Amino acid sequence: MLKSKNCAKAYKNVTVRGLTLPNALTTQPVVTLTALAASATVLKKTGGVLCVVCYPGHPAGAIKATTLEEWMAEQAAKDWRIAKYGALHTRRPAPFLLLART
Repeated sequence: MLKSKNCAKAYKNVTVRGLTLPNALTTQPVVTLTALAASATVLKKTGGVLCVVCYPGHPAGAIKATTLEEWMAEQAAKDWRIAKYGALHTRRPAPFLLLART
């Protein structure tokens, strides 16, 4: 159990390549959103930062990145401060970081 008033939750959305599957194994957006919602509930009470790294460089990652950006925008309406950090002008969509702070 955390004794600190503040805490942080970090998520890295991954794709597992090299498996004997048609393309790749990815986490589903609904699973990530469920975990984020649970974390947001805790952080709203205790204060803290929610960090999510998105990888939009492949089809499933692009879908999830869009879903997560939309979810973060909804949190902004609930008095969260949201920030997005990433590289500009890359050949492929670059990974980026979403931060939400209560």
